[in-house]
Amino acid sequence: MNQRTFLELTHNPFTPPREGFYPGADRQTHLDHIRHLSQWSRRILLVTGPFGIGKSTLYRELSNSLEPATKAARLSGNVVTGERDVLLALAQGFGVAVDQDAHAEDILKILSRRAEEEAGRQCTCMIMIDDAQLLSHQAVDRLIQLVAESQIRLVMFTEATLIANVTRAAREFDLEWFEIRLTGFPAADVREYLEWRFAQAQYRGRLPFTDAQLEKIVSRSGGNPNVVDFMANELLSDLETGEVRRSETVFPKQHVVLALVLFVLLGITYQLYQTSGDADQRALDIAAADANSTGSAGTDGSGTGAPEAGVGVPGEVGQEADQSTEAVGDTAVSTAVRARSIESAAAQARQQAPAEVEPPLPQVDDGEDEVVAAGSVQSAPEAVTLPPAEPITGEADATAATGSAPVPVIEAGSPAQIGSSDGVKGARWVLQQAPEDYTLQLMTLSRREGGVALIKRQSNADDFAMVPVERDDKVMHLLIYGAFSSRAAAQRAADEMGGELAEINPWIRTFEGIQRSLP
Repeated sequence: MNQRTFLELTHNPFTPPREGFYPGADRQTHLDHIRHLSQWSRRILLVTGPFGIGKSTLYRELSNSLEPATKAARLSGNVVTGERDVLLALAQGFGVAVDQDAHAEDILKILSRRAEEEAGRQCTCMIMIDDAQLLSHQAVDRLIQLVAESQIRLVMFTEATLIANVTRAAREFDLEWFEIRLTGFPAADVREYLEWRFAQAQYRGRLPFTDAQLEKIVSRSGGNPNVVDFMANELLSDLETGEVRRSETVFPKQHVVLALVLFVLLGITYQLYQTSGDADQRALDIAAADANSTGSAGTDGSGTGAPEAGVGVPGEVGQEADQSTEAVGDTAVSTAVRARSIESAAAQARQQAPAEVEPPLPQVDDGEDEVVAAGSVQSAPEAVTLPPAEPITGEADATAATGSAPVPVIEAGSPAQIGSSDGVKGARWVLQQAPEDYTLQLMTLSRREGGVALIKRQSNADDFAMVPVERDDKVMHLLIYGAFSSRAAAQRAADEMGGELAEINPWIRTFEGIQRSLP
């Protein structure tokens, strides 16, 4: 579906990738507070909120607008998760050369010295981590330890699940931290956000949504921008095709059941009325017949007045009338019993009819935006206007250790042998590469299937590979790209990465390091 031909939009503003930073709903205030590191009273900051609330958008905008005197190392929990990988990535981000086999404590000391050197030049070192909830417990502990032993500041964009782990580690090192909690947009900001999104696609008219549709977006999205985008995209598609959602035109099942019950009750009432009328008419007919029979039997042809045998005896007529009345009464009682049975069955059907349930939507935290210390509340400082800052890019990481490592032997059925059935290169291909050559590590995944699907979406799928490695006693899968004879060639390939991988900051590694990590 292409809304550009419908509203003359330059692109669909509600489908990925969604560019730009919406400054409303206190997002600009939060950005200014995080950016001015000199105003921090604590050196650990958590930016929390549910999925789709805008944490990654704030992370990208902060990364592009840091103060000039800030040196930042940027990580993503989707790319590195384990303790050692995180430390090596930090060394690369700060431009520190470390041995790939260096001990974790040695890497921490090297990073601490770099922070002291930058402080001597009036610069501040900061670590920024997106999707930090994906980090291992050991990695989080090392990060807190690094902050405790150096002058580095730490900002983690995460879901609330990470809070307990950070609290435990910070208490161990006697550190305090605070939280900025992102919540959904207020109702007024939802309208402004939609107008802002349309303006990004060069649309200058009024919003093409009715007030009722806007109210539905506000109530069902909870102000979560990801859900707002999803619902707005559906409405755009409906407007262009003229489609009306079936769920809005079909009667709910409860209404259908109630209509059936009412119809049944009306039918029962009519049947009872008809039965009662027939019984009264029959009683009148019997009484009239009795009267006629008595009159004709009272006077015979001789005038004696003696009744003929078997004709017009009052006692028998009364008995017959009583029997007829009892029969009519039995019929009415039986009909009433059936009516009550039908009504009871209708009531049970009404109670048991399943209610139509709206598809569940993401729940959005409706708490107020606040800056919270571990157990306390603190207001965010006023924003300070600063000149625009240039993005900080980390230098290359340490040069890999020289010398060739012994090539591991892949046993049949081992994790390293996975990959031949799905057509994606695996560990066997990695072992065939020269140990001193370079490759780009793009991300670490817990499930191989996700990486395979991503590779098969690429036009140059043959240049990718999925490699199993052991992390914290479990098998993870590295997504790597290319084989390069020099670090410069690998860096050029990383700079030219496009499509859905454009925002990834690859880690340049030697094949030797990956070969030695194979299970």
